[in-house]
Amino acid sequence: MHPSSKKQRFSLVQSGGGLDGVIVPGLMFCVVLCNLTGLLVAGESNEPQKILHREKAVLILRMPASGTDYDFIEMEWVRSLAGDEHHRPPLKESIPLDFKNTLQISLPPGGVYKLTLKSHTPDQIRDFVLVRELQLVASSADQPGIPVAIPPAFPQKVIGFEGIPRDMSGKEGRSGIFFGIKIDVRNNTGQMRVANIPIDVAKTLRFDDLKPRPDMAWPISHLYLEDPGRVAFDCPLAHAECRMALNASDGRMTLTSHFLAPENESQRLGMLARMQNLIQYQVLESVKNPGVFDGNFTGLSASQLPGYKNLDSIEDYSAHLLRLGGTPLVRIEFGTSLKIIIGNNGTREMRVEQY
Repeated sequence: MHPSSKKQRFSLVQSGGGLDGVIVPGLMFCVVLCNLTGLLVAGESNEPQKILHREKAVLILRMPASGTDYDFIEMEWVRSLAGDEHHRPPLKESIPLDFKNTLQISLPPGGVYKLTLKSHTPDQIRDFVLVRELQLVASSADQPGIPVAIPPAFPQKVIGFEGIPRDMSGKEGRSGIFFGIKIDVRNNTGQMRVANIPIDVAKTLRFDDLKPRPDMAWPISHLYLEDPGRVAFDCPLAHAECRMALNASDGRMTLTSHFLAPENESQRLGMLARMQNLIQYQVLESVKNPGVFDGNFTGLSASQLPGYKNLDSIEDYSAHLLRLGGTPLVRIEFGTSLKIIIGNNGTREMRVEQY
């Protein structure tokens, strides 16, 4: 049987390579060296060798410097190209995303394919259709390959600015309220911090610069990457259970939050008990990692922290939840860093640096 009638698997070439090698089924004791124009067959026979010209489609995957949250890309045949209905689709192929820079994939041309990003942990990372219909056309001098960009990994540490508190007279203070979020989708962990920081000096802030009170650093759990630009998670912000999402799909990263209000007295008692345990955990964390927290509050017991007054009784906690339910959510923009800019007339500007 002629080797071209056998199913051909694609070959992979890391960037910087020259010729790539594949083993063609049905040919014994031979090596096939491939380039973009044909196959050069070298064998043990003394008969004259033939040059078999064969078109190829080259897919060029480009990996961002930050890597990706996905583990592999799946190529699935959708349909034949017009006028090429005889094209026999290959089996579904999975390509590991464990390379750097670029990866070239050589395939027989013809056919329309769907490219889907997938993870080995689908409970935490949802499949994402990267290209719904990709036409595999033969490479040429004008188009040596079909580029496909892999989306970057979601930033693991971001910071945002909420606002400047005012005193009773309405005058702005000298400190601002900053939010920091750290997430690790693969390990399903993270942390949210809220800290007051002086803003009368120009500087650049990042997540690690935030030193919160122990009762202002909350654990993040149940992370789920919905697509490359949106991750959802649970966080007991202000000692109230919330479902949140960081959304960067439109080029600007913003936080949305949904307060999971208890529906009855039993649920309020249950949430209060969980928050009382949480503030004890926060105190223990400040003892284990004092450098992460505001030194003015490390070493205090849970009952000495300002946030404990909302957890002292079910009456105090119910009033706290009522206030939270009636407080509108402030839209906060996040980035990997944030610059405090002081103008000549003393004005202060907070500029988010996008990732």
